[in-house]
Amino acid sequence: MPTQSYTYFLIRKDARFLIKVRQGTETRTLVPWTAHAAIVPHDGTKQAAKNVLAVEAGGETVDFYVNGQKVHTLPRVQVQADGVVGLRVNHHLNVHITTLNVTPQ
Repeated sequence: MPTQSYTYFLIRKDARFLIKVRQGTETRTLVPWTAHAAIVPHDGTKQAAKNVLAVEAGGETVDFYVNGQKVHTLPRVQVQADGVVGLRVNHHLNVHITTLNVTPQ
């Protein structure tokens, strides 16, 4: 969609995260794939790797968390933190989402 606009926060099985912004058909990387010890990697077995992601949008900054640990902070002006909240799950994944909370501060 040419009018879509959102920020996304992804993790992958090798314990790295990425933060990007999409505006229309263009994407811009805010934080490239970055390793972080807070992310539980998937070891390739059938055993699940549980990771809890959270985003806290404050007045000046937006904080990104994995498993309760802050992995990055960005200025709010760089992140599209207002509007609709949703989840996007890529193909070929087995994902179980137990809770999605949106809490105004």
